[in-house]
Amino acid sequence: MYHLALAFRDENRSYSLHAAATLLTVCAHTSAALCVHILHDEDLPPQGRQVLQIVARRSGQEIRFHPLPPLPPELRENMPPAFGPGAFYRYWLPELPELADVERLLYLDCDICALMDVTDFWRAADEAAAGNQDIALWGVRDAAMSLHPDYARRMGLRPSACLNSGVLLLHLPRLRRLLPSWMQAMRQALLSLPAPSLYPDQDALNVLCRRLPHALLPERFNYQMHVAARWEREPGALAGRLLHYCGRKPWCEPPYRAAQPFLAQYARLGAWLLEEGEGR
Repeated sequence: MYHLALAFRDENRSYSLHAAATLLTVCAHTSAALCVHILHDEDLPPQGRQVLQIVARRSGQEIRFHPLPPLPPELRENMPPAFGPGAFYRYWLPELPELADVERLLYLDCDICALMDVTDFWRAADEAAAGNQDIALWGVRDAAMSLHPDYARRMGLRPSACLNSGVLLLHLPRLRRLLPSWMQAMRQALLSLPAPSLYPDQDALNVLCRRLPHALLPERFNYQMHVAARWEREPGALAGRLLHYCGRKPWCEPPYRAAQPFLAQYARLGAWLLEEGEGR
């Protein structure tokens, strides 16, 4: 059983659908047994829960929903316009009692399109650890930071060492040993940053990674589409990767070629909803 998590806030009743599209791409490219964990707050609408349940059921996968406690005030206030409190929800994962027996869990943002078997992430993580029994977190270097080195340095970070926070494999027991409360550690890390932080959850994560044993994985495991105009590539040239639509979301207008693998999921979801009597 492989454990996967999505975490989001759905104030405008659209992000559940984006999460379902991400989940559908994951399920379509793996035959392994998955347990999908949905981290949410009180804004998750019943229709959003239903569409995620339909994807899991039709894909033969297990799904569990985890309502979250409120964030510390410093993490939910004064967020940049492009982010909301949901950006920090992933950091509750080590603290959820329901995950006490889970060892490794893959977190994905809801603007990810899987064109590969996500279980490859676990195999690559084993290779990257090279027998190191202390690694608590695996991720992919944030390619955009090499384009904005001055910003990274202003945050006290090394551009070449910054992780992107959208795709993370977490070793939950090791994280608990190192950080009794990851959320409180994130709060302290955020408060230590020079203001303003443009990427608060990611910048704070990279502050913590100075003392968290972690390993880097190849770029295909978090293929950021806003780098080098990758959104103009043909879909066929993107196979074998986890596409991460940073910045230019696939559901925004105008459409672009590289968004097609993600957008194709909405038609499939719409058909399933109609068959289940949930369509509008």
